[in-house]
Amino acid sequence: APKTDRWHGMAFVDLYNAGGLIEGPIDETSSMFFSARYSYIGQVLAKVAEDNEEFDLTVAPTFSDMFFDYHKKLNDKDEFSFIAVRSRDELQFVLNETVNNNPLLRGNFYQRTEFFRLIPRWYRRVNDSQSFDVSIGYGDNNVLFEVGDNYFELDSTTISQRFEYKTRFSETY
Repeated sequence: APKTDRWHGMAFVDLYNAGGLIEGPIDETSSMFFSARYSYIGQVLAKVAEDNEEFDLTVAPTFSDMFFDYHKKLNDKDEFSFIAVRSRDELQFVLNETVNNNPLLRGNFYQRTEFFRLIPRWYRRVNDSQSFDVSIGYGDNNVLFEVGDNYFELDSTTISQRFEYKTRFSETY
């Protein structure tokens, strides 16, 4: 669960990516956490290779992701949270020469994988040794793969559920 004592934050920038997070209390019973990052390494490598004939790099990878968690304590036994997750990964490069003399494997190569999920969750502490956790996830997936003029794309919508029951049989187990 996100921290409730006070607001916390962090940010970073480096050669590969940048990002940050923030978390803290909203009120006496709820808190939130948000983080995101973005990779620009593909753009950095492309710029380095741009005017350098000896640096023959044509790969341009990038990624981005985001995470959000809202958490609320409903009472002494029940908690509710709402989570949102998003991710996107890309890889692109150019094949100027044919691969294995196959003219179909020439030109641009591009691959992207992305998804997002919305996940409401309820947690209940039954007693000191028993609890259960129920969540439902909803979201989309997308995969795209291109080589030259050929491509494959898959879009899907996902609904999932999870129920977890925990019990402790003795103090040692």
